[in-house]
Amino acid sequence: MTFLLNENYVPPSRKPVSNSLLSHVFDNTLMRVRSAVQAASYSCMTTDGCTSVKNENYIAVTAHFIVENCNLKSYLLSSFKFHDKYTAENISSELQNETSTWGITNKIVACTTDSAPNMVKAVMMCKWWHVPCFAHTPNLIVQASLEPITDTRAKVKSIVEFFKRSPQALEKLHNIQKLPYFNTETRLP
Repeated sequence: MTFLLNENYVPPSRKPVSNSLLSHVFDNTLMRVRSAVQAASYSCMTTDGCTSVKNENYIAVTAHFIVENCNLKSYLLSSFKFHDKYTAENISSELQNETSTWGITNKIVACTTDSAPNMVKAVMMCKWWHVPCFAHTPNLIVQASLEPITDTRAKVKSIVEFFKRSPQALEKLHNIQKLPYFNTETRLP
């Protein structure tokens, strides 16, 4: 197609794109984000840790600040593999390293995390105001409310899995559902 538009154009191969073009775009973006983050008078952070399916720990740190015309800006500062234990001391140290790297340690006024004791303590050790994540609270309430029906959920799950694994059983279920007794029209008053 490009040949039809311009027969002299040779598209770049994978090597120049990955070796020079991408690194150039990355460096420009990094400089732009760094200057925006450092230009903010005050900043808030959100951070959370997670464990990958490969059982590796990660932490992400995001900065949030308001620029002219009350526009909110948010930038992911870092997402990195966390090699140490998830202790408050280790998390605090990493958060301070990240904010120091970005030159915003003294600009952080608040940090939002889940309500895990190690995260709360880590933020307090950094001497930032801790703001608990609102989304985690309803999630904890829902999880607690599901506990009394754990056995029922397990039974329903095993029934669903049975029919998903067996095409013959699923076919038999569909045939039974077609019987007159299961017809919803006959059961309505």
